[in-house]
Amino acid sequence: MILRKALDDYEDMLEKGAFQKLPATYAENEINGSIVQTSRMIPKALVAIARAHFDPLGLESTRSFGRKFATAALAAFFANETKRPG
Repeated sequence: MILRKALDDYEDMLEKGAFQKLPATYAENEINGSIVQTSRMIPKALVAIARAHFDPLGLESTRSFGRKFATAALAAFFANETKRPG
């Protein structure tokens, strides 16, 4: 559910160009080589923008690029999350 919201927000950032202010790489935390799959459909124009940002030479596999995309979306989502009183 969080990834769905994060991807919605990240698509908006791609459309507005706001993603360019975010880091191009994020630390990875491998957990037993786990694979995450989603059936999320992203407009081709937005995928092209993200691919130009994360993989300008086109060397990443689809799976590797997808992982970077999802990681960036989650990182942006949590960076923008408001702190709740606790």
